[in-house]
Amino acid sequence: VQENTEFPVEWADLPPDERARREEELLLEQAEQRMAEERDRGTGLPDVAEEDSGPGFSLTTVYNVVFDPLRKIKPVKITFSDDRSSSYGRLYADIPMWYKTAFKTELDVPDSTYMSHGLQSRQSLNLSTSTQLARTISLDVKYNQKLSDRVQAGSSSRGYQQDWPDASLALSGLEKWRIFGGGGKEVDSGWFRSSNINVSYKHSKTVNNITAISYNPSTSTTFSPRWSFTFHSGLNATLTTTIGNDEAQNNGVLTKNSKMRIGLQVRHQFKAQAFLARMGLYRPGSNPSITMDVDISYSNDKSERINPGSLASTPTGQNRLGVNPRFSYQVTRNLSGALTFTFGRSKDLATNLTSTSLGLGVEATFVF
Repeated sequence: VQENTEFPVEWADLPPDERARREEELLLEQAEQRMAEERDRGTGLPDVAEEDSGPGFSLTTVYNVVFDPLRKIKPVKITFSDDRSSSYGRLYADIPMWYKTAFKTELDVPDSTYMSHGLQSRQSLNLSTSTQLARTISLDVKYNQKLSDRVQAGSSSRGYQQDWPDASLALSGLEKWRIFGGGGKEVDSGWFRSSNINVSYKHSKTVNNITAISYNPSTSTTFSPRWSFTFHSGLNATLTTTIGNDEAQNNGVLTKNSKMRIGLQVRHQFKAQAFLARMGLYRPGSNPSITMDVDISYSNDKSERINPGSLASTPTGQNRLGVNPRFSYQVTRNLSGALTFTFGRSKDLATNLTSTSLGLGVEATFVF
């Protein structure tokens, strides 16, 4: 079937992965049309599911929705490590070979033969897997746990860290959604040539130096969506957002930190013959180009301390806005350069003071 199928000529200019995906979708659509024509002529197999289930969804539909992702789960990767170490200060005794080769972590020697002694152990467990929820939706899941014990100078302490949940969801093929003008058979239908979204979420809990009288946990939560898209003109853009909240306790005092990051990166490369011709810099036979990189960022950081029994402290932090466009050009093989603008503005939450910065940079490279 693939040898007799003619694909649009415009598809030859697409990237290899995008062209392969469109060809596969076209072949699948043609196969579905042939099956429908065979059913109309009575030569194909009867559609038993449609006759038995009737209108609406059936038990088969529910079964596929629930168990298809389970069947596509990849094997769980398990990594476990157990590290043990010891130290002896000013040891006046013979060291056996088993201790030197790390097959033994403690020495059977009197306490009077050394000045200090320390033991440390660390265990780590990592689990990871992924599944394909749909043809354009994939899910990655991870679990991480670390335990530590330390004995030094007659005192002991423990440590604990857990990352769960730690998941990432990837969604591709947004350029075909009708909300973005997609769904047409033409190669340039819709707003984008390609588009995808990645969303990640991670929650961590850490407790260091756990003793009989001390327990100071800290938690961290991060949510990070990212949207990448490419227009038919070749312009690439990536929109990223990071929202995080941290809480840490220290002897009854609670510290809260919140952050938000929003960034937009835009990149485009275009020919510069007409522009350089107006400036008198164009030379016939050359292929000059200009690359535009624009980086726009906004951040909001806030921190506050809560001490039970006392007045709440004034929140501290900053709001920052930055715009950094850069234009790099290649006039000839011997001449290249760049033009950079910088703009930044920040505001201190505690003092309410605002500062602004401006910058301009020019670069030129001559090769002799």
